[in-house]
Amino acid sequence: MGGVAAVTIDDIPDNCLACIFQLFPPADQKKLSLVCRRWLKVEGHTHHRLCLTLPYSSVLASIFSRFNSVTDLTLQCPNLMSMCDGNLVVISDLCPNLIRLQITKCSYLSYAGLEVLARSCERLKSFSCTSCTFGPNSIDALIHHCTTLEQLSIEYSTVTTHGAQFLNFYPLIRAKNLTTVKIVQCSVEEYWDMFFHSLASQVTSLLEVHLDGCGVSDNGLRAISKLPNLETLHLVKTHKCTHAGLVAVAEGCNKSLRKLCINVSDWKGTNKIGDKGLIAFAKCCSNLQELVLIGMNPSKASLKILASNCQSLEHLGLWGSNKFGDTEICCIAGKCVALKELHIERCPRVYDRDIKTLAAKCPNLVRVKVFECKWVTERDEYVRYHRRLVHVTCKPRTACRSPL
Repeated sequence: MGGVAAVTIDDIPDNCLACIFQLFPPADQKKLSLVCRRWLKVEGHTHHRLCLTLPYSSVLASIFSRFNSVTDLTLQCPNLMSMCDGNLVVISDLCPNLIRLQITKCSYLSYAGLEVLARSCERLKSFSCTSCTFGPNSIDALIHHCTTLEQLSIEYSTVTTHGAQFLNFYPLIRAKNLTTVKIVQCSVEEYWDMFFHSLASQVTSLLEVHLDGCGVSDNGLRAISKLPNLETLHLVKTHKCTHAGLVAVAEGCNKSLRKLCINVSDWKGTNKIGDKGLIAFAKCCSNLQELVLIGMNPSKASLKILASNCQSLEHLGLWGSNKFGDTEICCIAGKCVALKELHIERCPRVYDRDIKTLAAKCPNLVRVKVFECKWVTERDEYVRYHRRLVHVTCKPRTACRSPL
């Protein structure tokens, strides 16, 4: 009778061996990679996420030769060294399946380098950079040539002009699937206004826009108002924006807008946004579900319109409102029937009785958080109102971060 041939681990295909390796924790995977060259190669194929400090180009090539299945890459440039175009070419050639790329502290990103990256990495969906410096029109290379890009995030970075003219026309944009744009502390005169005009003219898929101290003016907001599917808008310290820009967004995105956050704190007297802008959103955006106001003082008029017209409002946050008190709370209590969560912070005119009024008269309210309001008693409890429990948390001090 013929015997069954013995099967050794060397007979297992590489893809099966890689699946076995993934059952082990990372520390054990490193030990397994030391067994033999084959296992070292297979173990490298199991890594889909990689975070490293940018080495020299030659070392970079050897790293990606081993870890050639990376789809999520985070690169940090030490001492603000420049990521030259050669490094981007290496990444483009050896990481063709890259889906997410995050770059930190790079001193210069050129148009040519980002163009090569955008053309070669055909699956790239998310690009994020922090504390980087861009050359003229470098950012445009991504939205013009990366057809699969969905998320673009630029934080604490600089766009240099060096005497060059920014794009003053609407070039062909192939990033038709772009859904999220986040610009944080990256200000350059008139650039972002033109950027959003270029996007709005050709991209209809944009759902989220986060703007924080980026120098966008009413001209840029008018471009944003033309985005037909915009659902989320964050405006933080955009001191060039006025009521006119907000009214344009409210009227243009009246059916699609779901979440709105406006932060006008720390503007040192340059705030040009007030009750008129809020009234415009309350009148036009009846589908609004989440509203966060920081440093604003909503009036009785705006809150009444908000409560009567925005019947889908579920989350409301108020930070640093010096005039929000009994009268304003009465405009909300019993009228925001869909309200589920209320967050109040640093509003000195709010009292314990106001919290009880809100909890009792808002039929769907389940969560109330009150921080740093000196007339509110500290507690963390569940309170029963009309057969429902409301979780009430009141603290004199908080270490939690602002929602923006």
